[in-house]
Amino acid sequence: MSSAYLLRTERLLLRPLREDDIDIVVGYRNDPAVAALQDWDLPVSRERVAEQVARTWSDIEPGQSRQIGVERDGELIGDLYVGLDEHGGIAEIGFTLRTEYQGRGYAVEAARAVVKDLIERLGCHRIFAQLSPQNDASKRVLERLGMTLESLAPKSFWWRGRWDDNMVYAMSASSWRDRQGRVGELPRVTVVDVIPDLSVPDIEGAREFYQDYLGLSVEEFNLGWVARFTSPTTGAHLQVITRDASGPENPAISVKVRDIETAFTEAQTRGYQIVVPLRDEEWGASRFVVRAPDGTLVNIVRHHN
Repeated sequence: MSSAYLLRTERLLLRPLREDDIDIVVGYRNDPAVAALQDWDLPVSRERVAEQVARTWSDIEPGQSRQIGVERDGELIGDLYVGLDEHGGIAEIGFTLRTEYQGRGYAVEAARAVVKDLIERLGCHRIFAQLSPQNDASKRVLERLGMTLESLAPKSFWWRGRWDDNMVYAMSASSWRDRQGRVGELPRVTVVDVIPDLSVPDIEGAREFYQDYLGLSVEEFNLGWVARFTSPTTGAHLQVITRDASGPENPAISVKVRDIETAFTEAQTRGYQIVVPLRDEEWGASRFVVRAPDGTLVNIVRHHN
């Protein structure tokens, strides 16, 4: 099916869902890890998805809702929901990604493109999203888009046989434009801390030198493959690492930043090699790994707590 609605981003193609997507959609919408905090009833049947896909469309229109496929290298990795009110001024958005594609910045990238289209081409003045207060990953996506918490209504959403709390994030078109305008005025990257990453064969074997001899006696964390040792008196610290859990090689330094999305976008804009794409890690951080022009591997990170 040809369509007027095709949006391309750095890594993604946004398009209407097709008949050959049906089984993929049924699979990830019934995945417990994906469906846990989403609003659809379970199980999701093939017939229900086929009915949605059969509603062909060529553009986002007032009074209509759309499911937009998110494609990466020819493969469907998820979908976006857009519901435009009958007057064309207010749009609700939502997003769903297959488990194996979560935490890589795809949701932000896809949602940002759709929000830009809704505001700049279709003239929406308000964008909002509804979610469970427990959905921390979606909160981070919405906040990266520039949306802010607008309301929290306890026991106001009927969900799978019970009342659940409902949270609303929103932003205006003017705040979106202000945010885009400020990008060139503010520092692209705000560094909070720089931490050396020392490759060692064994973390336990490194303790005697770094903790006992150098006095970095406070172990801030230990994930088995990386640990941080800190001085209790000066706050000086370093990390020892045996192997990076997500990357092909160990970074030389970790750089903590205030806005991870800004740092990632700027690295892409400058054409730096992205070794590990932006992702949410299970240990409570968002990060990506970039190679500096001198070849140094740098881990850019923002901790959620």
